[in-house]
Amino acid sequence: GTCLDQWRTELETDYDVDLRVPKAAFEHAKQLVPQDTPYAVLYFSSVAWNDAGLDNQAWYPSDYARLVVWLKAHGIVPVVLGSDWDRDYAALVDTHLTEMGYMPSETRIQLVGSTPLATAVAIMAGAKVTIGASAGLTMLAVHAGWPTILFWPVHGQLPRQPPGDDPGKAARPGGGRSPGAAHGQSD
Repeated sequence: GTCLDQWRTELETDYDVDLRVPKAAFEHAKQLVPQDTPYAVLYFSSVAWNDAGLDNQAWYPSDYARLVVWLKAHGIVPVVLGSDWDRDYAALVDTHLTEMGYMPSETRIQLVGSTPLATAVAIMAGAKVTIGASAGLTMLAVHAGWPTILFWPVHGQLPRQPPGDDPGKAARPGGGRSPGAAHGQSD
């Protein structure tokens, strides 16, 4: 792929995303996330999106669990956002946190399915960074110009296989199992 300004030169590409968030959403966000400690927003999306949308090239729940632990160890509070349909993937990440010996409720702030969109946007606006799959809230953070790490699939590479029984090991190339199937969910 290429950038829009190179592909369709006749189109205007200097977009000004005027994202307006109500003051009440910022007040609500202050009640949900730390105000005295840096935090990072994590957006995993859903099992269905990770299985189908990324052509089996998503980060696996074990990858996100290790990221949660790393952030927390470095003094950054992980705040997990998403919609109701993202709960299934967040639960898989929590399972891996537990298997790694961490109590999920002590390792991250879980707000999946419990924040209106305006509040989620206000939370992202105050985050040191938003990290996640190339969908939904992470894409919104990119377009708003906030610090973002976006996991984008690179087509043509071999799908990754999640680690076996040891969620502490890095995922290795190869294999063809989907993230959900690899973690006890059927396709």
